[in-house]
Amino acid sequence: MDETGDLKPQFKVEYAKSNRSTCKKCRSAIPKDSVRAGKLTIAENFDGEIYVWRHLKCFFAEFLASVSSSSELKGILSLRWPDQEKIRAYFPGEASAAGTSAAVEEESAGDEGSEDTVSFSAEYAKSGRAKCKQCSNTIENKSLRIGRSEVDEGTGYSQQGWYHLACVNFPSWITIDLVKTPGISAPDKQLIQDRVNLAAAKKSSSSSSSSSSSSAGAEGPGSEQ
Repeated sequence: MDETGDLKPQFKVEYAKSNRSTCKKCRSAIPKDSVRAGKLTIAENFDGEIYVWRHLKCFFAEFLASVSSSSELKGILSLRWPDQEKIRAYFPGEASAAGTSAAVEEESAGDEGSEDTVSFSAEYAKSGRAKCKQCSNTIENKSLRIGRSEVDEGTGYSQQGWYHLACVNFPSWITIDLVKTPGISAPDKQLIQDRVNLAAAKKSSSSSSSSSSSSAGAEGPGSEQ
């Protein structure tokens, strides 16, 4: 319960107040001022409840099925409008066409290339020296990381970059079978599967929104009913 005696909402979103919090799912740092999402959890060290934080992508990869609408997320109306729209884009029919487009574009920044030129692999970091190509933060030693290799069609050489699982942007054509996962534990393979499923869901949501927008435009003012 909060100070007024009311039950606290199960989920909450806000801007990270510092860069000291760690994502419960991928265990990497949550940058200051980035949007973070919390799930109300029983505290381990005292009698009460606290919000345990995750990156926004990690949160929806884990809890999307548990949240029926963005209105269930405490604090969403306190976010800047573009950030509200990014969240609403996870719920078909909520975001504006522009908001959905922007969110999908951000989520699908890695949606270039094809199976012939791009490949993905997973492994546990061999040291703590590599940095994530997306967020530029260090990938901790022995933590799960995703490698994205792309063949330069001009030179024929392959270039690889490493990502936190929460930061990698899987393309819409990816399937778990196309991610090389030798030596990866079953629970971590499931985390990868969740990210693959999220990429597919985002692409499907984008297609549905585009179709709806096109239909609405065709039935606008001046069209025959």
